[in-house]
Amino acid sequence: MKLLTFLGVANYQETVYVWGDVEHTTRFAPAASCYFLKPDSVIVFLTEDAQQQVFADFRKELPVDVEVNPQPVPLGRNQQELWQIFQSVTATVKPGDEVAFDITHGLRSFPLIGLLVAAFLKSGVGASLKHVLYGAFDVRDQSVKPARTPVFDLTPMLVLLEWTAAADQFVQTGDARPMARLLGAQPAPSPAVKRAMQTLSDVSLAASLCQPLELASRAQQLGQDLQHAQTDLSQTVLPFEILRERVADTFGAFTARVDQNLLEGLKAQLKLIEWYYQNNQLMQAMTLAREWMIDAVIFRLGEQFTLNARDREELYARGITGVERAARSGNSGAIQELNDVSRQILQEWRDEERKTLIELSQGIQAVRNSLAHAGHKQDAMSLRKIADKAERSVLQPLRRLAKLWGVA
Repeated sequence: MKLLTFLGVANYQETVYVWGDVEHTTRFAPAASCYFLKPDSVIVFLTEDAQQQVFADFRKELPVDVEVNPQPVPLGRNQQELWQIFQSVTATVKPGDEVAFDITHGLRSFPLIGLLVAAFLKSGVGASLKHVLYGAFDVRDQSVKPARTPVFDLTPMLVLLEWTAAADQFVQTGDARPMARLLGAQPAPSPAVKRAMQTLSDVSLAASLCQPLELASRAQQLGQDLQHAQTDLSQTVLPFEILRERVADTFGAFTARVDQNLLEGLKAQLKLIEWYYQNNQLMQAMTLAREWMIDAVIFRLGEQFTLNARDREELYARGITGVERAARSGNSGAIQELNDVSRQILQEWRDEERKTLIELSQGIQAVRNSLAHAGHKQDAMSLRKIADKAERSVLQPLRRLAKLWGVA
């Protein structure tokens, strides 16, 4: 194991560093960490002044059989120097290395840099981070001589960064696997925690497969399951309540089902389409936009929602197509494909409604075709054009229809 630490110029005083049931008397916290952790090597990041004035004394207090590797770093006076320190530390660690940090000493910015680098080495480099130790000299017990200084392991605090990243990934992409893994990493997870893990997985799958009805049901259950799990996690994951509320707020917007309340379901699916689009999931956004269009036409016509595939395709989707063809020909009476839905739209709807519906239908068809062929067309649209057309030709008319029909 490698112990990484920092050293600056300071008035280092002898104290008894206490970590759990073990203690060690020394002027330097990393020397105590060597005693506690028994590393194979110590890498010391130190300023030029520290190397000249302090390093020799520091080296004397380390075990003689420990390899010591001093690494010069700048003072950290500006952003460029801070990045130099970061690069110096990360360069000493390879994927799979077992690493511990002692971030007690150094200039004021060094402990913070050390904590952030430790988090990066774990997630970005793939190092095995064992401990992040900090000797709290400022709160030492001075009623005895030498004073006794507690040593804290800050490794659990890094879990906060992992939870934050996992929550970010979930609310931005729908991928709940990192969050579920963190739940499963709890010691002896309770039945409530296991249920939350399963519901997270179900919500994630429903979102990725664009299954809004399942997503609505699972998202509603998710809020309840996370609430129950919170009781068991309140001591081990203190920020869980804040993260739970963020997740619940995001997916709680998608809980209304069109098969139970068509208007509220349309509102929820509109939010879901926007969420897909804002998070760069165009395939799901366009897939749902097409079904939303059919559901919205059913709502506008005052009909009952249906999941019957024949009704949705032969009656409503074909009806929309008939309106498009009538608009192109300029003579609706000559269009043989018109059905009852087409005629009702042509005869009863306002021009603005018909034109917006046609624009939406054509936009969805164009973008979906480009996505479905995965670029395997001679005249395939560019990536930027697909994204621009999705916004201009699908999202914009969809929003206008929603506003016209009181769905927004």
